[in-house]
Amino acid sequence: MKKNWEGDIYGGYTELEFYTANSDLHDLQFVLNKNNEDSLRIYDWAFLNNNKLFIVYLPGPKRKVQAYIGGYDLQTKELYHSSVKFPWSLSGYYLAYSANRNEVYAIGSNGIFYIIDPDTYSIKDNINLTTTGEQSPIVITPDDNFAFIAYPNSNAIFVIDLNNRKVIKRISVNEPYNMIIP
Repeated sequence: MKKNWEGDIYGGYTELEFYTANSDLHDLQFVLNKNNEDSLRIYDWAFLNNNKLFIVYLPGPKRKVQAYIGGYDLQTKELYHSSVKFPWSLSGYYLAYSANRNEVYAIGSNGIFYIIDPDTYSIKDNINLTTTGEQSPIVITPDDNFAFIAYPNSNAIFVIDLNNRKVIKRISVNEPYNMIIP
């Protein structure tokens, strides 16, 4: 996959190009939102096990006050626009997917961690991290029991217990951003 950035002050990817695996970007299969035909400003995506791409996006060519979640079927090339809206976030929302739990997780600069059912596109639960500002991508442990999100401006990494649906720890770290969990 190759993403094409729109490049204005509002950001967002206008096109996602899909290539045959191991083709070194030579065998283009299709383009999502080609020439902005779907009017999407895609901020993040997660591949699901059922040949679907789960996306968080802003509709239209200009910034809107709410972000949406949706899906794209990689086989039928159909785009699904959900009616679920997220509050406006100064930076785009990040997504992560747990196949074992069949849940998608989303976080934005508003400090709310959303737990989403990828089959119904409904919000199952949310957790308030009591912070705001630019956030890191979500990292999930290999056992799918914990999620980590960093907020550099708050100098904190939040550890979320996905079983009990709550923040179990706030780790103070000077301006954390990217994280890797082996």
